[in-house]
Amino acid sequence: MRQNALTFHGMHEDHERWHSEHQTWRRDLARWRQEYEDAAAELRRVQTLLSGHETSLYEHAQAINRHETRQQEHERGMSKFLQDAEGEDKQERMADDHRLQAALHEQQRIAHEELMQLHEERMNLFARLHAAIGEVQ
Repeated sequence: MRQNALTFHGMHEDHERWHSEHQTWRRDLARWRQEYEDAAAELRRVQTLLSGHETSLYEHAQAINRHETRQQEHERGMSKFLQDAEGEDKQERMADDHRLQAALHEQQRIAHEELMQLHEERMNLFARLHAAIGEVQ
């Protein structure tokens, strides 16, 4: 196989073309680096969001446990009242406590529904992110 003879002029043109390509490549790399940094920052935001969501789930579970414990205490108090046949004053205090329990239960129900909606939105987002990542790999 015969190689083409290279002239200084031809070599110089190659060098200029290569230099131009190197400049383009450097601009590409700078843009890609910035895009990478932006993506990494977004992933950190996603991690923070997930951590916050984990905290919300934990706190909600604790609130349900407290509410259930208070309800059980109220139920035991009613049983004790029936056994002891205490006066009407005690029954009225228990009725007041029951009304408070009902209001707290409604608040807990609303909080649960709000957390359920937020959880579904976030999990749908992560499902789409997971699918997108799968497409890239």
